[in-house]
Amino acid sequence: MKALIVEDDKVSSTLLQGMLSPWGEVETAGQGEEAFNKFCDAYSGAAPFDILFLDLGLPEVDGYQALRAIREYEQGFGKFGSDQTKVVVLTGSKQPHDLFKAESFGCVAYLTKPLDRTRLLEELERLGFFSPK
Repeated sequence: MKALIVEDDKVSSTLLQGMLSPWGEVETAGQGEEAFNKFCDAYSGAAPFDILFLDLGLPEVDGYQALRAIREYEQGFGKFGSDQTKVVVLTGSKQPHDLFKAESFGCVAYLTKPLDRTRLLEELERLGFFSPK
């Protein structure tokens, strides 16, 4: 599994990186523009990310803007729907309109902060990154 964590909070980013690193390669980005650039570099280098963990509340280019740009980039290569990179939204919000908006941009799951390791592993299993026990 190759993952990109897009999170401006260093503590959350480091915790998530520690949770994911036993299962694959993990990179981080602290801002939306940085995430978009890393995503495009990996994609065009024939080593795309399998999953993206995206904080919605990023400074400057927020998570919604970054996700929109990433989806448009993928679509330029003919990737739509289930062929696109899986995106898990990271949020402190439990507001339905925030989650609905993220789903409309193509996220497949969301995790609320503070992050819970058990919940993370359940989502990764549900998304097909682990075999059922």
